[in-house]
Amino acid sequence: MSNPRSSIGLARTPYTPDSEATHDVKRGQTMSARYLDGRDAAFRKIPFVQRATRRFRTLEARGIQTVPELIAAYPALPGRSKGFAVWALGIMGDRRAVPLLMRVFRDEPARRGEAATALGLLGGKRAYEFAVGTLRSALAEEFVEEGLINAAVILVVHMPGEHDRLLDDPDEPVLLLLDLLGRKDLPGWARGEAASGLGHILEHTDRRRRRWRETARAVLDALADGEPYVRHEAAHAAGDLRLTAACQQLSTMAKRDTGKSGWGSVARESRGALYAIEHGDWPEWWWENRDPD
Repeated sequence: MSNPRSSIGLARTPYTPDSEATHDVKRGQTMSARYLDGRDAAFRKIPFVQRATRRFRTLEARGIQTVPELIAAYPALPGRSKGFAVWALGIMGDRRAVPLLMRVFRDEPARRGEAATALGLLGGKRAYEFAVGTLRSALAEEFVEEGLINAAVILVVHMPGEHDRLLDDPDEPVLLLLDLLGRKDLPGWARGEAASGLGHILEHTDRRRRRWRETARAVLDALADGEPYVRHEAAHAAGDLRLTAACQQLSTMAKRDTGKSGWGSVARESRGALYAIEHGDWPEWWWENRDPD
């Protein structure tokens, strides 16, 4: 999961009580125009952006030009177009899509991850409560299902304007993720997602808070976990958070965990995290999905 987490999309508007229905959407604006609105020439030349723009315009050529029209047309779309439509509904920033995306998450397991990402991008009260409830329910199941846990964590950690609430809520998201991280009876992929989620929440909240420091300690402890994926995700979180206290353990991991290359390499992630802590950003070779020189 620790590839660059930069969705090619739009800056999100923080949630306020009067912004639940819709936000940052110009009346009558087509989806392709909305997607490119305010973007410079460099953004428009990105291959992914060009492909997405073509797909928006294909939908528009079929008469599906706005978010409400896409919501109405969704049930009749072919499978591949449905996957793009779910992503598009998140990128458009219109919270009228939230009820449909919640139904997709519940009823279409093949698109659960896409729906989770879209809901996380939209944020808002309904999506937030749905996210927390989904994670709680997933953890209560006797058999933890991989896709559900992954999607539940995505739902919780990508909420615009909700990160302070995620950290401060006394009974819910951070404690649920800490519980997941500490569940040695669960597989490493599930616990690694918890380390990733905790790191993402901490990255967007005030590190002067006591809860921040307590949660960061759990991420540091995860660097010594017996599961490689947990160590990998904890290393990524330590790099994002510039945790100088992690440097000694990261140095050990960079020398020891050498059994794999590419995104899944614990040694590679550890070296990248050390660079990020020292220089303030991840190295170029990390962003380009290369092993260090």
